[in-house]
Amino acid sequence: MLIGASGSGKTSLLRALQASDSGQAFHFIYFDDIFTEPAFNAMTTKFQGEEWQRQATLEWCRRIGVTGEGVTLMDGQTRFSFLEEGCRGAGLAPARVILVDCDDGSRRQRLGLRGQPELADQQMMDWAQWLRNDAVKNGLLIFDTSGKLFEESLTELVRLLEI
Repeated sequence: MLIGASGSGKTSLLRALQASDSGQAFHFIYFDDIFTEPAFNAMTTKFQGEEWQRQATLEWCRRIGVTGEGVTLMDGQTRFSFLEEGCRGAGLAPARVILVDCDDGSRRQRLGLRGQPELADQQMMDWAQWLRNDAVKNGLLIFDTSGKLFEESLTELVRLLEI
């Protein structure tokens, strides 16, 4: 599982890995693909605050457990504790979680380049900091993409995944 705040590079890296020869060994899931727009709106209305994120994480883990797709790589903005709960509930082996992170300046630049500068607000920067603190607390690997060329980050991710 690659987790991280918007703009860290997690989805771009996963999509590039999926398109590469190395990606053939995995089943790929993108957290945000779980809901269509109406379903997402219904979910965020039904579950306030972070509960929608928890429910989506639990649902993805359930789906992964049912399909038995082998080694699955997923990206998403979710909490480590939700992944632990989801894996336990779905009877999955504990997830290997990597926090994909970057400094706030890189995040602002990337979100601007992808046409979403409004996401580079203080709330997103606080979320990124919360994820960093939680990763340290739980002994997760933090993969910092700040100041790296995309190809360099992709090569390093492949190495981290031991492909």
